[in-house]
Amino acid sequence: MSQSATPPSSQNSRRRTRDGRAPERSLTTVRLPSALIRACCRKCQQFDFPKGQHLYYEGHDSYGLFVVGAGHIRLARDHATPGDGTVVGPGSLLGVKELLTGAPNATAAIVSSDHAKVCFIDKTAFFAMITAQEPLGHSILRALLRD
Repeated sequence: MSQSATPPSSQNSRRRTRDGRAPERSLTTVRLPSALIRACCRKCQQFDFPKGQHLYYEGHDSYGLFVVGAGHIRLARDHATPGDGTVVGPGSLLGVKELLTGAPNATAAIVSSDHAKVCFIDKTAFFAMITAQEPLGHSILRALLRD
């Protein structure tokens, strides 16, 4: 009798598509460790956004990365029904796929909590951190590769 490499209890808890396949991994958001969030917020521009404020719009070019320090952000299509989409919280790094591929934003990012503290890493600054081999840039890349 062959045994599954993954216990049945964890197999049932994994999300699957309608045809039974695992969903594709998305690089639109990546989760960062708290120490890396603090480092980003010390080094980058920090903003306090009210509920309903857009961080970016679907279809627009990406100008950088957003690190959610506090609050919640809803990622959804511009014409989605209110409540649709994915809600992300502190530790989320937004806009990774768009920044790395040069594609327009796949979703809009809207503050869904009463307020949100968000750090913004400008596209030029992010690539400069990487090319200058700054520890913060390398830590973000490691987090991207780990996820």
